[in-house]
Amino acid sequence: MEKKIRIAGIGGWHIHSKDFTDKVHNYPNAEVAAVWDNEKERGMRWAEEYGCPYYSDYAELLADKTIDAVMITCETTRHYEMIIEAAKAGMHIYVEKPPFVTKEEAKKARDIIEKYKVKFMLGSPVVKPMHLKTIEMLKGGLLGDLVSIRYRTVHELGLLGTHDPSFYERDKNGGGAMLDMGNHAIHLLSWFAGAPVSAKAIYTSHTELADHNGVDDNDIAVLQFENDVMGIIETGWVTPWYQYGFDLYGTKGSVSCRAYEMYVCLEDGVWRKVPDQELPEAEQYPLYYWIDCISENNRIERDDIEVSVLMTEISEKVEEASIHPCQPYVSPSIAWDEIADSNLEYALNLAKSGEMGDILNVRVHYCGKEDPEVLMDKAKSVIEEFFGKALGEKKVVSSLRTSWVTLLEYGDKKLGIAEANCGVPEYENAVDVCGTQGWLRIRGNTMAYTNTIAGDRNAIWHEVN
Repeated sequence: MEKKIRIAGIGGWHIHSKDFTDKVHNYPNAEVAAVWDNEKERGMRWAEEYGCPYYSDYAELLADKTIDAVMITCETTRHYEMIIEAAKAGMHIYVEKPPFVTKEEAKKARDIIEKYKVKFMLGSPVVKPMHLKTIEMLKGGLLGDLVSIRYRTVHELGLLGTHDPSFYERDKNGGGAMLDMGNHAIHLLSWFAGAPVSAKAIYTSHTELADHNGVDDNDIAVLQFENDVMGIIETGWVTPWYQYGFDLYGTKGSVSCRAYEMYVCLEDGVWRKVPDQELPEAEQYPLYYWIDCISENNRIERDDIEVSVLMTEISEKVEEASIHPCQPYVSPSIAWDEIADSNLEYALNLAKSGEMGDILNVRVHYCGKEDPEVLMDKAKSVIEEFFGKALGEKKVVSSLRTSWVTLLEYGDKKLGIAEANCGVPEYENAVDVCGTQGWLRIRGNTMAYTNTIAGDRNAIWHEVN
């Protein structure tokens, strides 16, 4: 019988600690060997559930030569010390995202991991079949040259008030929503575009708990990559359910995903749903992949320490570039056009009706052959219809001046994203209105809407005629 990989759970602080431990417990090639926790009562309950020893002393656990590896789900600010000590003990390492708080930590850890030759992997299952299909289409030339990418990843725990309060404490979590949930977006954008050359961001604190602790819970960032590629991140803890949105724009076509449905628009200007059977097979779940690499002594080929260093560098770049509050700014008033007036009127009326709850973010993406500054003003004017005059802005312009992204802050902690691309066909214009109880998406002349209460994860999308 093949030897099982014996894995110790390190820290029951994170919400994913139980899920990861369940996965190890149920995986044929692995078993839960022990657990460590800095809170004895929590650690004892954890150990009892999986029938394994509890260690209060981390050094003592690492000295147990029957243990092969550690799975780290303790407080984010403890990751670095836990990783260093585990590597020195010859333990293989799997760590919850974000892997580190600072790039200095990440680089020092890389040196130690390489020195002791342990298998390190980041637990961030962000790459899905639709992303693999998108890469396939990009490499095949169907989408043309990459112009911009947008990723929205948010959940409802802050809105519900059920998020562990310690997630709002910098001495435990290291930051707020951007460092936590935004890490998924940083991971995916770097997977497509590599390392950014610059970043700008606006953070807000929507809930009293976030405001009291001085951390962010509703954020937008824009990254500028080489070859004038723009990346946009929307993240937070204050939406009615876990929302996933992905948009990628090329010079010949675009991809738009809501939840796990993929839509493609090519040069004929028609949006089509990609049948599930045409999507590639999903990658093996990271935790299982890591276990199998240990068992078979294979090299970690994805989400390794180099990826973790890059992601941490990007996170720090975004953090350093963030602002709040903004300086006063007055935008011009320009009439709506390019997107069907009836769709925009519907969106505005829906937002004002209260059916979507509090409107948090509005994103407008204009494309065409006009001067991008003109397109940008049009996009801003649409957002202004929802929120009024902006209090401040941060703008990123590509070196060729073909792609513009402006982050806007409004009163009552509202955020806007205005995008302008003069190298993308006009039919790729888009609007997203995101509230605490709903999300409306406009893509060209098509419109879809989902409405739900906080905590309901069975949101259904309805096409709006």
